[in-house]
Amino acid sequence: LRLITRPVADARDSQSPILFKKADKYSAPNVAGMAWLAVDTECDVHYEITMTGLHQQKHLELYLETIPFEVPGAPVNRKLLEEFSGNYLEGFRLDINSNDLANLETHVCYLEVYSREHKRALLRAKLKNVKVPNNCFQGDSDNELPSLTYTKLNDPGTNNIHTYDSKCYHSGRFYNDGDQWASSFVPCQMCSCYNRRVK
Repeated sequence: LRLITRPVADARDSQSPILFKKADKYSAPNVAGMAWLAVDTECDVHYEITMTGLHQQKHLELYLETIPFEVPGAPVNRKLLEEFSGNYLEGFRLDINSNDLANLETHVCYLEVYSREHKRALLRAKLKNVKVPNNCFQGDSDNELPSLTYTKLNDPGTNNIHTYDSKCYHSGRFYNDGDQWASSFVPCQMCSCYNRRVK
């Protein structure tokens, strides 16, 4: 047994590694991987992934995917972190805004390895317990709490625009602007989504 020293990456400051799972039944049976993701005090996102069973795939992409919560029709926000090839990637992003950093703590988040060659996801990992330093949230004072509610992020009076800015949430699922559905609360009543409001 031989031990090799290696400087620890900032991503390894995370509480624990995340296990990648095959994205679908079409992924090769021996594909597996681990990931680390951490946010430092400068509000930079650091990540490291190591995989096996990909046979030196080229044209891979690492995505960060956030969902407010897992219900049918929930809006998905995908951000390309980096393009790479091979079985290992270590990197960081300096340009993640404070709302997206807040989503790391408040939303359901996934890391996804996507193959441009095969035009499909190969591996996915659900992030758990990502800690974002308090100084990374918007605010004028140390005592101000971040505004993280869905309605605040999509308030028409603010400049916060997200990919899900035209969705309505009702009865445990999201609906697109213009959608109509039967109410689950009042029989024979139709509901609709119009400008982020249920009518």
